[in-house]
Amino acid sequence: MNFSTLNHNMNTQTPVATISTEVLHEVDRQSMESSSRTVTEMPMDSSHSNDAHPLMKIERILQAASRPEAHASRTVVVLPTFNAAKTLEKTVHQFPNDLVDEIILVDDGSTDQTVRIARGLGLRIYRHPKSRGYAPTSKCVTCALERGGDYIVMLNPNSGFDGRLVSSMIDLMKCNVSDVVIGSRIRTRKEAQQCGIPLHKYAGNRMLTSMHNVLLRQKMSDCFSSFRAYRRTVLKKIPFLRNSDDYVFDSQMLAQASCFGYRIAEIPVEGCCSDRSFSEDFKYGVGSLNVLASYCAHKVGIRKKLMFQS
Repeated sequence: MNFSTLNHNMNTQTPVATISTEVLHEVDRQSMESSSRTVTEMPMDSSHSNDAHPLMKIERILQAASRPEAHASRTVVVLPTFNAAKTLEKTVHQFPNDLVDEIILVDDGSTDQTVRIARGLGLRIYRHPKSRGYAPTSKCVTCALERGGDYIVMLNPNSGFDGRLVSSMIDLMKCNVSDVVIGSRIRTRKEAQQCGIPLHKYAGNRMLTSMHNVLLRQKMSDCFSSFRAYRRTVLKKIPFLRNSDDYVFDSQMLAQASCFGYRIAEIPVEGCCSDRSFSEDFKYGVGSLNVLASYCAHKVGIRKKLMFQS
């Protein structure tokens, strides 16, 4: 796939909605200042957070980002999405108010109300007119780089991940403990059962993750989780635009991060199982093994691969 063409199309097309043009301009200056004072005075307890109007959520994010003592680094969350109308709003409300600077939704041709809900939440939206698959949507992390993200989080709203854990991921990178953080769903079989992962998927994940650990010299428990966070320097260095347009994209990202010497860490998370069929999972597994074989061939000098060269 020619990603540059996709990115050009995104840049030339006006975003469906942005915080600055669609949310804040809907209220006059006086009412906005009044709302800001009200939000500042309200206690930030969990019950209020659950009941808050979506606009109040956006107001608090903007308030925190504009304060003089606000964090110097910029955190951008990217939501690769397809038909996430039922879970999108809940996911957005979970993000920490004082940490997330911008939320970008990359819609893969959804046919439900996903875009309408995202517009109401004030998200920046990029949309594929037709579904292009997982990897082309995930490659839109370039949008977060263009928006100045120092810490970039990838999260699928359909996967049931807890957005509150973004803060733990960012903390690991801010403390210089890691460069990439993965949300692990299956450190134990019990955790896998709680996430609704069937035995055959759990066994396949365990086997392939173990092979990733041995060949990439890592210590992961769930190398196929789509809940990930990256430093800006990682995404600027690894040539992820050369990667596959299939689900094997995630394995390639880990192999590239390992090849360039970046540190990978994990945090425990809850999430649901993918809805891929057995044949799709089998194809994904074979593709992951091919990635590992290419990585080993590149490292020992048998066959150099462009995706492992900056």
